[in-house]
Amino acid sequence: MTLAYNTETLLDRLNLLKKLFDVTEDIDLIYLPNQKGEIPTVGCRGRVEGTSIYLFEEDLEKALQTLDHEFLHFVLRESRNASINIHNSDLALVGLILEAYRKVTEKALNEADEKGIERLGKGLSKLLNGKYSNNLV
Repeated sequence: MTLAYNTETLLDRLNLLKKLFDVTEDIDLIYLPNQKGEIPTVGCRGRVEGTSIYLFEEDLEKALQTLDHEFLHFVLRESRNASINIHNSDLALVGLILEAYRKVTEKALNEADEKGIERLGKGLSKLLNGKYSNNLV
């Protein structure tokens, strides 16, 4: 089978998948048989980047399976992105809470330090002014 035949078959499958899942977005199908993708040792079979689906399988049946798989990634990307956004906002909220806790804790520790230093300063002042010098000998 030729590259043109495989490409046409893959485009037909993509159009069928779009109809089945009511996807109206334009999706670019980039067919690069015999290439390994980003991770040559693993042998990446396909990937989704933005509105493009990349396929690296030479064998048409495997390429069709990979297209099905990557198309599902494409369809689910919105929910995945929403999950990532929620996760990121949760992390931001936790960061804000930790920062507020740090400020409150730091203020309480500084206030306690100041009270202790005042108390020690009064005692040191009495000692140095001779009020308790008789008792120390």
